[in-house]
Amino acid sequence: MAKQLGVTKPALYRYFRSKEELMYAMDADYAIRLRDFVVQPMRAHLTAPSTTTPETGRIREVVQLYFESVFTFFDEHPFHYLYFIRTLLGRRARTDSPVHAVLREHDALLLDLVDDRSGRVQERCLLMIARHITAAAAFWTTEHYRSGALGDANPTFTFEPERVQLDREQQEQLIASGTEHVVNGFLSDTTGCEWEAVERVAWIQPEELPQRHRILDAITETVLEVGYGAATVERIAQRAGLSKSGLYHYFTNKDDMLAETLLKTQRHFAALARTRFAQLGSDTDRLYGLFVMIAAYAHHDPSTIIVENWIRESNVEVTIPPEQIVEIQRIYAFVSEMLVEGQLAGDPHHGFSVLTYINFLVMQEMSGMAEHNLRKDRIIVRIRELYHLFADGIASALPDHEADQGAARHE
Repeated sequence: MAKQLGVTKPALYRYFRSKEELMYAMDADYAIRLRDFVVQPMRAHLTAPSTTTPETGRIREVVQLYFESVFTFFDEHPFHYLYFIRTLLGRRARTDSPVHAVLREHDALLLDLVDDRSGRVQERCLLMIARHITAAAAFWTTEHYRSGALGDANPTFTFEPERVQLDREQQEQLIASGTEHVVNGFLSDTTGCEWEAVERVAWIQPEELPQRHRILDAITETVLEVGYGAATVERIAQRAGLSKSGLYHYFTNKDDMLAETLLKTQRHFAALARTRFAQLGSDTDRLYGLFVMIAAYAHHDPSTIIVENWIRESNVEVTIPPEQIVEIQRIYAFVSEMLVEGQLAGDPHHGFSVLTYINFLVMQEMSGMAEHNLRKDRIIVRIRELYHLFADGIASALPDHEADQGAARHE
């Protein structure tokens, strides 16, 4: 950092006496920006006279406001995106961190904004809706930056917004599309889904998982012991019983290590999915089955969650090879067909982004459930609720907005 600033290391320590003090200052800066760009606009909306019209509905205004606030936040301060992911979707901020109080404000305000005041919706459902809105804004912001950088949506963990010249029109279209999908869902009708039959077929059993991977286990155990930030390659190698050079004997570098381990899991999951899709009779059943399969796989092997979160925490560049993308797109060809009829994505070229979004939603939900070690039946209840939010939209879960949802469906 001193070299980047063109100063000596002692000069830097005149401003911050330790790395911990510097990190605290970074937390404080993020807390200020989050309050200014996201929390304050939500508070103003909550206290201002309602401008809701029958055509829009209050919940649509809330979601659009949140999307716009998040996009504006990262337009102005793109380097804070990783803070957003870590504190809102990953591990929570320490109680003595400046971010902690702002996050409590953020969560409480978003909950107030989605609460329909009817008393007919349980608080747990409202919390899930609030999480769903946050996850959607975070994911599609990422996709916007990736699309701007790469020309097309690309399944990579890299996030480098400073390289992107933002297209305002594209951003507005994504906000409008994201708002519509969050409020009214991705599907026009889910009434034909055979819920219990799909769950019996789609739930993956522990014995179907591949032999545990030594390196994945080492990453998982190291993260659980020392946290994401301190889970270095050296510590992972030590946990695996290897020297750092011994670990690199298996993998050229950290990127190769992650790409290989993730792709191995991905191929195995795809093989299990192919077999199950053949047993499910409709596209709706297959789509819900995909939710269940991802949840079951993550439940039996939590390393899939931890490794992905570690990649995100470390901002490690891991790109899936094009041939692997083609293979996965072929496996999930039914989604491409639904793009036209069910409008799963505004553009057929973004079909893979929707699949990535599904995985993102389920893995984030499983991250929270993993902490409580929930049983299968409890997991199924949560995943079914998550699928309803994805397919039918959050308006379907809020009774006062049923009329708005019906009008939007008809239109």
